[in-house]
Amino acid sequence: MIPVTKPYLPSIKKYQYLLEGIYQRGWLTNSGPLYKELTTWLESYLGVKHLLIVTNGTLALQVALKASKLPERSTVLTSTFTFVASPAAICWEGHKALFSDIDLHSLNLSPKILPQPATRQPDVIMGVHVSGNPCDVEALDVKGAKVLYDVAHAFG
Repeated sequence: MIPVTKPYLPSIKKYQYLLEGIYQRGWLTNSGPLYKELTTWLESYLGVKHLLIVTNGTLALQVALKASKLPERSTVLTSTFTFVASPAAICWEGHKALFSDIDLHSLNLSPKILPQPATRQPDVIMGVHVSGNPCDVEALDVKGAKVLYDVAHAFG
């Protein structure tokens, strides 16, 4: 295996403390105290009033696509350099994935390669922040297209 990134792992003692509380309460899911604590912390950290925690990034992308209220079979442009979750979420929501090449330096969608106004614009652009390197969000703001981001690699 070739390690691409090394995950941050906090002290196992902290996890032990959290697990003991979970076992004492017997409450694993459904808006338990840790869920509420994380939600409150994230709302403050991100400066938002409403936040939905889901089980994984794929589901988060599906929720974002569904919340966008796109017509069926909308075209969603995304990166060729991404985890399978990005195009899978697009397809699972009934849309068509359209792939664009990446910038060789940033490894993100290349604004230079995005469809030009003379061609059909995508309905949505799904930028992918790769390995903590955010997309050029201003360049991806193409007139007429909604923009969503797969930020699983860049949180925080």
